[in-house]
Amino acid sequence: MNNLENFKSYVDNNMNDIIVTDKIKKNIQSKIKKNKRSNLKWAVAIILPILTISTLIFNEQISYAAQKIFSYLPGTNKIFQFNEENKVYGLLGSVEMSDNENYIKVNTAYNEDNIVTLAMEGNVKIETEIEKYITVVDEKKNKANLISSDIMISNNTDNNDYQWSARCTYEFLKAPSKFNMIYDKFNIPVIMAELPEIPFDNYNYVSVQNINADIAVITNYVEDKLEVNLLSQSYDKGKSISFPLNDVYLLDSNGDKFYSESNNNENILYFDKKLENGIKLVIPHVSITDNDVYSGITIGKYDSSPLDFSLGCNELVINATEWIEYNEKFNYRTPGNKNHIFEQQAQKIKLTISESIDSSDKLKLKNISVDVDKDQLNEYTKEGVKVIWDDPYADINTQDSQEENIEIVLSNIKDTQEEVDLIFYAPVYTTVDNVIIPLRP
Repeated sequence: MNNLENFKSYVDNNMNDIIVTDKIKKNIQSKIKKNKRSNLKWAVAIILPILTISTLIFNEQISYAAQKIFSYLPGTNKIFQFNEENKVYGLLGSVEMSDNENYIKVNTAYNEDNIVTLAMEGNVKIETEIEKYITVVDEKKNKANLISSDIMISNNTDNNDYQWSARCTYEFLKAPSKFNMIYDKFNIPVIMAELPEIPFDNYNYVSVQNINADIAVITNYVEDKLEVNLLSQSYDKGKSISFPLNDVYLLDSNGDKFYSESNNNENILYFDKKLENGIKLVIPHVSITDNDVYSGITIGKYDSSPLDFSLGCNELVINATEWIEYNEKFNYRTPGNKNHIFEQQAQKIKLTISESIDSSDKLKLKNISVDVDKDQLNEYTKEGVKVIWDDPYADINTQDSQEENIEIVLSNIKDTQEEVDLIFYAPVYTTVDNVIIPLRP
């Protein structure tokens, strides 16, 4: 049966459920004015949301917009909105160059316009300033500009287990489909393919307006289990999205809930349930981390509360501060396998933070990262090695927001400090309302 017959059958079966509100009429009229072509595909794209909307009760911050076309690169948990002007390219698989002892491997590569993101690993010598070691050039040998890099290094370069992994973004003169990554004698050609469109009958998605993001679901069957792949795309640069995988569930037409039997960090869940008419995926909340904002503030031991400060577009309040003296004591084993005991007086500060009363009622502050100026922290040195004490109870002391406030404990502060310089960054917000995505059988 062709698509037109499928669509006609769907309309016939659901005609009694279609409710066309004044708002929907205006929506359709607006779309028709912008697109005077009478192409059938556009007609389907305009009518189909009416059928979906009529059978759902949903928050006004969520829209089901079936006329968008997406591409998807496995392993990235991202969806890319497709358009003819700026095609999306991605590395399908991985590329590795080695000389039997040393290697560099590119695990992921994809572009967004002329910006390319790379995820790579290796054991060749690399330090934190990765641009000193790796150069990326386009087909005409134009050097790409390194915009950002995040690198993790295990052990030092003299260790047999030396290993690193990095995530970098590069800016090219124009969107590339292939480029070269150069390190010393290594010249790694990275050839990306144009990403295919996601099949319309294989996924569903919603646009969540209050976080300016799209969330898509791709379904598949692996043996007898339903595989659900959660994908997302934030249209605010610097923001990332995550999901509470253990709390996500399927909701059938009878109101019964089905939680996943297993999931992984790549946002893939497995359910002992088959797709059927009326089934939906329910995400209790979506978390949004704003990675590009930070704010500095100085807090004195005798300052009065509350203290107001801005972080990005949001206004936050430090409602209370508590300075606590304690004794820092821990063991440290040097590279020469000598054991040392450190003990020193220190301070910790407990902060109680909330959003201001004027903040959005659609998002809730869940967590926030805070750093103390490193010169105001205790530092220990043995055999030429600098050691900074890391509070093993930091995760326990810091509490995510369940109500209005979050609590953060900052340790290892010198006992002579009468004030501290703090940097607040990477706030995490969650949606107040759940997100419901209807799944097509």
